[in-house]
Amino acid sequence: MYRMLLLKSQAKKMAGDPGDKVPDQSEKETPAETVSSLEDQSAEPSNESPDPEQETEDFRVDESILWEVPENNDSENSTVDLKTGAMGGPILENGNYQIFSSLNPDKSIDVAGGAKYNGGNVQIYDNNESNAQIWKLEYNNADGFYSIQNIGSGKYLDVTGAKVANGSNIQQYTGNGTKAQKWQLVQTNAGYKIVSALNNAYVIDLAGANTSNGANIQLYQNNNTKAQSWVFWKVIDQIAYLDQLASQNKNVLKDGSYTIRNVGTGKYMNVNQSSSGANVNLVSSANQDSQKWQVQHDGKGYVTLINLSSGKVLDVTGASSMNGTNVQQYAGNGTRAQKWVAVKNGEAYHLVSALTSRVRLNANGANVDIELNKGTNAVQAWIFASTLSTRDTVNQVAASNKGSISDGFYEIQSGINSKFVLDVAAAVTEVGTNVQLYSANGTNAQKYKIVTDGLGYSTIMNVHSKKYLGVASGARNGSNLQLSDHLADQWNEKWIFGKNSDGTYKIMSALNTAFVIDVLSGIGANGQNVQIYQSNGTNAQKFKLVKQNMTDQSTQFSNSNLAYKWVPAHTNNYTVGREGCLITNITIHHMDGRATAESCGGVFQNPNREASAHYGIGYNGEICQYVAEKDTAWANANWESNKHSVTIENSDWTLAPEYKITDATLNSLIRLVADIASRNHLGKLIYGQNINVHGDVAATSCPGPYIRQKLSQIIASSNKLNGFF
Repeated sequence: MYRMLLLKSQAKKMAGDPGDKVPDQSEKETPAETVSSLEDQSAEPSNESPDPEQETEDFRVDESILWEVPENNDSENSTVDLKTGAMGGPILENGNYQIFSSLNPDKSIDVAGGAKYNGGNVQIYDNNESNAQIWKLEYNNADGFYSIQNIGSGKYLDVTGAKVANGSNIQQYTGNGTKAQKWQLVQTNAGYKIVSALNNAYVIDLAGANTSNGANIQLYQNNNTKAQSWVFWKVIDQIAYLDQLASQNKNVLKDGSYTIRNVGTGKYMNVNQSSSGANVNLVSSANQDSQKWQVQHDGKGYVTLINLSSGKVLDVTGASSMNGTNVQQYAGNGTRAQKWVAVKNGEAYHLVSALTSRVRLNANGANVDIELNKGTNAVQAWIFASTLSTRDTVNQVAASNKGSISDGFYEIQSGINSKFVLDVAAAVTEVGTNVQLYSANGTNAQKYKIVTDGLGYSTIMNVHSKKYLGVASGARNGSNLQLSDHLADQWNEKWIFGKNSDGTYKIMSALNTAFVIDVLSGIGANGQNVQIYQSNGTNAQKFKLVKQNMTDQSTQFSNSNLAYKWVPAHTNNYTVGREGCLITNITIHHMDGRATAESCGGVFQNPNREASAHYGIGYNGEICQYVAEKDTAWANANWESNKHSVTIENSDWTLAPEYKITDATLNSLIRLVADIASRNHLGKLIYGQNINVHGDVAATSCPGPYIRQKLSQIIASSNKLNGFF
C-alpha cells in the first residue's frame, strides 16, 4: 500500500481519486527550486519530521506524494471548540491512514499483536504497513468529532474506562459512540494533536516519549511536545500510484550513460567492488567506470541504474522502505528495490523509490541511503551528466588513430636516447618476463610484430618469445610492462599508437588511454624498467618505430601455450618441416570415439600408425600437442592440405550418428583455433579460405554432423577473440 500525508491546502476537500493527474505546474503554491537554490542548501540529514517552512517550497510533481506537514497557523496552546470541531470543520478527509509519531516517522500507532478483541492494547511499533497499523478516520458533521477505527480488528481507538487522567491507557474497543471514542485534530509544527472529546486539555501521548517498539500509547495533558504530535499518511494503492508517477515521468531522463553527482555534497555516486552487496558511496571524482551509471527505463517508465564497471544494479538493501535503509549494488533481479522514478527539479533530479514514494535516494555523508523526502534539501538532488564509458571513450581514440602505423616488424627505440630500445630481459620466453630498456643488439628479443585490428587496437608480439607486451596489474601509475599470453579479449594486451608532431609515437594502453608506455624516471640506461604511467608528453613516453626487414615466414612456427602437455608422435608418423610452405589453414577433425587428449596422443606414438595431428582436445577440454607446428602432421589424407594446415583432433562424447562433443571440448576448440590463427597471422577466419574440416579435403564424414553444425559458432567466436567482427 501507499501512504500520503495530506497538505493543509487539501485538508478541507473531499476524498478524491488517488489516480488524479499530476497538477499543472502553474497550480503550485510555490515555484520548483532551481539547481542554484538547491546548491545553497546545507541542511544535514535528519530522522525527524521535516521543517514545514522548508517543505512549503518543496519541488512538486504531485503534492500527495510529499513528506510535508501543514503550516502552523495556530499556536501550540490553541484549544478546540468541541461543538464546531477544529478550525470549524474536518481537518483531514475521511479515509484510511497510518498514524506516525513526529518523534520518529518510521514508528506507527499499532494494535499490539494484531489483536482482534476488546481491550487490545495500543502501542508504538516499527512501520510494517499491516492492518494493525491502518486506521479509518471518519468525521461526524453533527458533533465535529472523528472516530478512529482499526482496519484489522474493526475496533475503535478508546480511552480505557473513559477515565480522564494522565497515563490513562488507550485501547481498542467495539464502537459505542461515547466520547471515549471521539477525537478532534489540532495542527502542530510537526503534525497533529489528537484531542480527546472527554476533555480538550488531554491528548493522545507516547508514554515517556519512548519510540522503542511496544512503548505505550496513553492519554496525557497537553504539553506541546512531539510525543503528542502525530503525522497522518493516507493509505491508497501504492503500486498503482507509483506506476502512474513512473509513466508521467518516463521522458524526463533519457536512457544513456551518466555520472551522478549529489548537489548537496558535490560528490559522485560510486561502487568500489564488483560483487553483489557492495556498498554505494560518494567520491570526489568521476573518471572511472565505477562512477558511471547506465540509465535504462522499463515499459512502465521506472528507471534502473546499472554500474558500468560492475554491471550490477542500484538496489535498496533487503527491499526495505524504512527511513535510512542503505543502498548497495546487486545483480539485476527486476524487483521494485531496483526501480526508481526520476522526477525533474530544475537541472537536478529526485529519485523516488519504487518501494514507497515516501523515500528518496539520499546522500548521508559519504554514504548513500534512502530517506524520507526532505523537500528542497540538496542531499536528495542529483545531477545527471551524460558521459561515455571508459571503453566507449577508448574505442573512439582507437578509431581516430587507426592507420597511424602499418602492420609489420619493428624495433622500438626510446625517445630519451635512440640507442636504447624495448627489450625482453635476458631473452626469457616465459609469461611475466619483465620488459626493460637496453642497448640495441639486433636480437629478436628486441624485435616486435605490430598488428592492428579493425577497431584500431594493436598487439605488440615479441618475435623471440612469441609472447605479447601486456600490462601487469591494471591501468594505474607504475603498472609494469611484461610478457603476456595472447588472450585477444584481454585489454591489457592491446595498444593504440598515437603519432606525435615530431614523428615519434606515444603508445596508449587500451585499458585507459590516459596511461601510456613510460620509462621509469625518464632514465636511459641498460636494465631501466618500463611501465605505464599517466601521459605527460615527456621523452620518457615517446618512442621511435624503426621498421625491420622481416617477414611472417622468417618468424613463423611457434606452438600454442594452451597445450598442457606434449605427447610426441612417433617420427614415422609425420614429416619434419613443411617443404617451405607457410601455415595458411586450420583443419578440424574428430577422434571417432571418446578419449582423453593424452590417450589420443598415445595412438600416434605407435610407429606403424602412419597418421598424426598437431593437437588433440579431450572430452574434459584438456589440450595436448603431438606434432610441432613447424612440421607436417599426417592428418588430412591430402598432402597439399597437410603442408599448409594445423590440424586438431576432438574427442567425441557420443558416437554415430551425431558425434556430439562436450561444451568443454567446444570451448577449448574455440580458444585453440583463435590462438593458432593469431600466432600464424591468418587474419579473419573465413570458412573455406583459411579454416575447414577434414571432410572438405578428403573423402570422409569426419568430423561428423555436430561439429559441422557448430562450425559457424566456432569461427565467429574465434574471430571475436582476435578482434574481428
